[in-house]
Amino acid sequence: MYKCAKLYFECFRMTVINRYKPIILDFFAGVGCYFTVAEILSVEALFNTDIGYTIIRSFWSIPIAAFILFIAVWKNWIGIKYSCSIANTDVKITLQIGNIFDGDGAIIIPVNTSFDTSTADGTVKTHSIQGQFQELYFKRKIEKLNEQIKYGLKNIDMYYSGERNLYPIGTTCKVIAGNKQFYLLAAANSNVHGNLSVTPSEISSALTSLWKNIHIIGDGETLLIPLIWTGRAGIQDAQRDKITREIISSFVAATYNIKPTEKLIIYINPTDIINKTIDWNSICDYLKYVCTFYPV
Repeated sequence: MYKCAKLYFECFRMTVINRYKPIILDFFAGVGCYFTVAEILSVEALFNTDIGYTIIRSFWSIPIAAFILFIAVWKNWIGIKYSCSIANTDVKITLQIGNIFDGDGAIIIPVNTSFDTSTADGTVKTHSIQGQFQELYFKRKIEKLNEQIKYGLKNIDMYYSGERNLYPIGTTCKVIAGNKQFYLLAAANSNVHGNLSVTPSEISSALTSLWKNIHIIGDGETLLIPLIWTGRAGIQDAQRDKITREIISSFVAATYNIKPTEKLIIYINPTDIINKTIDWNSICDYLKYVCTFYPV
């Protein structure tokens, strides 16, 4: 509840700071409309009443002004969701602030190249996207998850490092839990100590492979993707804005040759907005630009 209140306060702050000019214009436009109505009511040939001016001279003037201001802010409100359709296609990309596990669609889960699922040895952190996914959908059923992973990777070429099977960056494996689908993406390399690493070129390669693989093994459902590579596997200076732009541009580029989905939703953690680690207006503008003018 506290986090939700802080999120909406941050949306209010962004609205006031970034759209104060149209808010002021809309407020005075509302005031002008009120006085226009009051003047019409006072015309003797029509209504011959000063009720409009009488109200404005009373204590009701404050609630009326507050209501007009509320409408002006509401009209210019920066919400927690922003969508754009890619030019000349029926494909839409949405930026959504919220918990990805509350969304409706197939969720992309970043994992390491060994597709490890162990939380006991710290390989998978319980607070990570993969850790939350396993806790929510495969708690005390990790063997079933491992069986699905093994089946999904059976035709994928692997390579070995010590006693571990490793798969190329970008390898994608479909997993089903009940009526929910997930796509496990090999998003980072993992050494024998469980440390993760990834390079900028591997990020581009992983996203390119992801869209291609989902086009092949997917069902065309809505895709939900978190901001990958901003946690333990984050590269140096991998700001959330940059990762968001990379996801957007790679997906838009892919849609000109294939169609992984008609709707991609990029989920942004509310904490990133509250802590100002991502510029909401900037990425919304970037999404609109890329969708409208691609190729960039």
